[in-house]
Amino acid sequence: MDRDDLAEVALLGLVGYVSFAYYPVVGWLAGTRGTDFGPLLRTPVDDAIPYLPVFALSYGLAYIAPMAAALAVLKLRGMPAFRRVFFGYLGLLALHYAFWIAFPSSARGVMLAPEAVSSGSWAPAVRVFYGIAPPWNAFPSFHVAGCWYFYRVMPPGRAAWSRLYLLWFLTMFASTLALKLHWFMDSVFGWLAAEAFYRAVHRRLEATDACAWTWDSTRARLTALGAPLLGLAAALGLAMARLGYPR
Repeated sequence: MDRDDLAEVALLGLVGYVSFAYYPVVGWLAGTRGTDFGPLLRTPVDDAIPYLPVFALSYGLAYIAPMAAALAVLKLRGMPAFRRVFFGYLGLLALHYAFWIAFPSSARGVMLAPEAVSSGSWAPAVRVFYGIAPPWNAFPSFHVAGCWYFYRVMPPGRAAWSRLYLLWFLTMFASTLALKLHWFMDSVFGWLAAEAFYRAVHRRLEATDACAWTWDSTRARLTALGAPLLGLAAALGLAMARLGYPR
């Protein structure tokens, strides 16, 4: 992999980051819809699971583990496979954004009051998670969906790493409930959405060997990737200003 490939990976990573930065804005927009299907999602499981802040570590690793899986794809299978994973991730994220806005469902009924998460050694981490996770970005859980998707795209032949990732995923799934950040059904449907997306979209990308293009020049590559990045960043700023989202 040469410097141009590294530049592409970096630019794609920035596009992914800016796309994810729409997360709170989409949650805020969903909250303005005037409808909340969240209470319909409550099950006895939600009432039975206690608040267990020790799961904060598993929850926090969800911001790191998928990136490690994507880099493993890049190293072991090359740039076209990495692109397929990346664009699949964007598609899955867009699907969740659309669903959150179309069917607003908040997790406020299961989330704890600030004073309830303000004590203990894990309190600072839990407060951060509560602060960056709008209650409207709940059903389906992208925390669960994204992490499961990256498990499914992990390169074959790395059984030990796959088992380790799966073990962590199960604890992370539990953390969404133990930290009282999601309804049980949020997490279940996040997993189902990711599995369905993987089968319907990613497998088709793999079967057609999609994203195997080559670039005529370094300038063409930087322009093709830099323009969407700048456009997404500018649109994010405009959206925040237009919607009155607190900055």
